[in-house]
Amino acid sequence: MTLLSLDRLKTALAGNDSDGAPEKAAPQNPATLYECASCGTVYIAEEKQSCSECEASVRAVPNEHDLGLDLGR
Repeated sequence: MTLLSLDRLKTALAGNDSDGAPEKAAPQNPATLYECASCGTVYIAEEKQSCSECEASVRAVPNEHDLGLDLGR
């Protein structure tokens, strides 16, 4: 998965409407991004062990907290 794809996904998940204004904040949930290294499929789930497309194992994609980043939220 490329960084560009991750940026697009983050933008889509940020909840911006068509004019770029943020929507009302959704309640926080424990969902995590998981990526399959074999086929590149990305999932949003609370827990995921294997890819539904190719059955390979998936890995959790680190978030800003995992990377030690403070985004001021």
